[in-house]
Amino acid sequence: MITQSRAAPFLVMLGLCAAAIFITGLLADNFYLRLFSKPLVCGAILAWTLVTRQDRFARLISLGLAFCLLGDLLLELSASLFLPGLVAYLIGHIVFIIAFLLDTRQPAFGRLIPIVVWVILTYFVVLPGLESMTLPVLAYVIVIGGMVWRAASRVGSHGEPHWSEWLGMIGAFLFAFSDSLLALNRFYSPFASARYIVILIYWAGLVLLATTILRLPPKLEEAK
Repeated sequence: MITQSRAAPFLVMLGLCAAAIFITGLLADNFYLRLFSKPLVCGAILAWTLVTRQDRFARLISLGLAFCLLGDLLLELSASLFLPGLVAYLIGHIVFIIAFLLDTRQPAFGRLIPIVVWVILTYFVVLPGLESMTLPVLAYVIVIGGMVWRAASRVGSHGEPHWSEWLGMIGAFLFAFSDSLLALNRFYSPFASARYIVILIYWAGLVLLATTILRLPPKLEEAK
């Protein structure tokens, strides 16, 4: 059996190499390099969660990452698969929400307000360019906003905030921020180096979301 201590360095190197290959594929406009390497980055992060923990919370985080990996693959395969890719990410966010609800169900409405403002502003900026994607994107922004809210709700929900709670919240924000930039670039106004900026922020978000497994929710700890 591969231990976490042995697997982690290999998975870090795999993820970094795959990221470098993908960026090279972008620079060279090489479809096959991008298609080969992009899923490997999320795959390395997913594999790390699988070898690190196997409790219910960790399995849900792993499942959410698996749907992100599927979304990566679909979006890279063809622009015509944007909607199926969007659905894959949406399901991943729902799974993340379920995981975070295992930790706490505190409403934390004060943290929800700025997220709602952000989501509404972004949606209405890109709305004129959405056309047939109006309803799918609306559903997506609602769900990802909910994911950010539940990640933020975890911080300090059991007393002194754990560092992984902060990282999880930042990771959720970065994921949503990368999607906001992607939407602005695709549906509002393309900007230089968008693909590089979006993917780097997205990968950072995935890594930080994965670190949420480093603290088992107290409810699950008590159930042992």
